[in-house]
Amino acid sequence: MVFSPMPKLFLAMAIVLWVPPQLGAQAVVGGVVRDTTGRGVAGVDVVLENTDHRTRTDSAGRYLIRGRGGDFTALFRALGYHPVRETLRLAEHDTLTRDITLRVSDAQLLDAVNVKAPTPRGTGLDGFEERRRFGLGSFMDSTRLRREEGRRLGDLVREMRGLKIVPGRRGQLWAANPTRTNLDGTPSCFASIYLDRVLIYRSGERDLPPDLGRDFQIASLEAIEWYRGSAQIPPEFGIRNSDCGVLVLWTRRGR
Repeated sequence: MVFSPMPKLFLAMAIVLWVPPQLGAQAVVGGVVRDTTGRGVAGVDVVLENTDHRTRTDSAGRYLIRGRGGDFTALFRALGYHPVRETLRLAEHDTLTRDITLRVSDAQLLDAVNVKAPTPRGTGLDGFEERRRFGLGSFMDSTRLRREEGRRLGDLVREMRGLKIVPGRRGQLWAANPTRTNLDGTPSCFASIYLDRVLIYRSGERDLPPDLGRDFQIASLEAIEWYRGSAQIPPEFGIRNSDCGVLVLWTRRGR
């Protein structure tokens, strides 16, 4: 019996011509971010909120970011400028041009003679509320922490959006990003952890991360921040291997 090679040929053509839906649905947004004088602003964070799409402007203020079709809010932010949010409607396979103008923040207009040892806006525990207003992470303030002092920290932060607590064999509790997993469903990496501006654990290190069940007491903390991926993380906490998330713990010394 002789079999026709045609079915195999059609199958090969189908494999070659098939395009994954997520690639075919991409749209592109680009433009220039300028200040009020018309000069391009370099290093501006451009984020499509509630997605993992993020970029920064080049030396001329130009940016280009890709995402799926749909309605999005784009956040443009840079130290020393008021953040700007723009609502975007992206059509599949389309290219949208959106130029942005940033205004210098009030902090930049202060007379330097009258300011002593200024702390940059958006850094440290003093910048907690400003970062929370951006809405890119999950936050717990001192009011919530004082109500929960009888609990273990690992059990409490389990309630933060987009954070997974992984139990160890000896009762340890480790923080991880639930979307970063191995084939068997276990975490592929643990979250990086800051304590009062100091990076105490970097994701990907050989050593195990701090135990959130035993190494920290809620009574000693003033605030907690969680950022589940690089698109959410503020510049002051941006590090390599940040796709597994960053957990920021603050004590009163962090001011």
